Amino acid sequence: MMHRKPRTFSPPSAAGTTLVEVVAGLALLGSLLVGLLMAKARFTRQAAVADRRMQAIAAADSILSAWHRDPKKLVRNGAGTMSDDPSLAWRSQIVANPPIEDLGGQVVRLEMIDRRDGGVLVGVDYVAEPPPKVEAVGPAKSPGAATAAPSPRRRPHAPGVHTR
Repeated sequence: MMHRKPRTFSPPSAAGTTLVEVVAGLALLGSLLVGLLMAKARFTRQAAVADRRMQAIAAADSILSAWHRDPKKLVRNGAGTMSDDPSLAWRSQIVANPPIEDLGGQVVRLEMIDRRDGGVLVGVDYVAEPPPKVEAVGPAKSPGAATAAPSPRRRPHAPGVHTR
């Protein structure tokens, strides 16, 4: 005579997956995929901004190099666009800096602007010598005589730069 083991029956839920378990698994998988796609989109956006800033830094470097080579081309208060990338604009302005001014210098801030959204991509402060004072040349005038204001000089531009 053979001895048989008694059979035990497992509940139906242990034999397979239920619909609730499948839905829970799909929800978990979906949330993981959404998280991955959001991280990829954020990385792509940050990489594009970093690339745009690198382009702005290269453009600022070309302007600053031109100013350094020929200080007469320094635009102290002006704006323009880059000829090789019209979506990049620049502006310069004199910035008050008493310690530099005490040493006989002047600070000119150069900002590179993304014309698509108007945001400043990079800003650089450049220390330069103050512009030479223009003295009126001509006959001596009496102390009470009216003097005409000197006409503004046309400033030369850096290569590859268009001013507005």
